[in-house]
Amino acid sequence: MQNVSYYIKGEKRYPQSSTSKLNSYSGIGALVSNADFERLDLQIKDAIKYLKKNEINLKKLSELRFKKIQIDFGIEKRDVWAQFDFFPPLLLKLAGNLNIGIEISQYETAESIKNSRPKKKSKKGG
Repeated sequence: MQNVSYYIKGEKRYPQSSTSKLNSYSGIGALVSNADFERLDLQIKDAIKYLKKNEINLKKLSELRFKKIQIDFGIEKRDVWAQFDFFPPLLLKLAGNLNIGIEISQYETAESIKNSRPKKKSKKGG
C-alpha cells in the first residue's frame, strides 16, 4: 500500500507543533484519491479501486482491531439549503466487508470564505 501514515496513542497529533494534543488512540491513514474537493464522484471511483487493489492488506489491518478505520471524503461545502451526497452500494459493501467506515468532511472553499466576510463600509467625507 502506498501513501500510508500512522499515528500512535499518546504521541503528539502534530509532532512539529508545540501545542499539539496527544492522540487518544493509534491508527493509520492512507491517501486513496488526489481528486479535488468538488469531485466526490472521482474520489469515490478512486476509493473503490483502492479498496479492490489493497483488499488483502486492508483485511490484515482490520484484524488488528484498530479503534477506527475509515475513508474520509473531503468535499466542498456548497452554498445550498441542504446538501446531499450519494455513496454507491459497491463502495459501502467493499468498505463494510473490511470494517472500514465512511466519513465526510466538508470544507469551506476560499471563494465562499471571501464572500462571507463583511464588506467594509465606505467612509464619506464631510
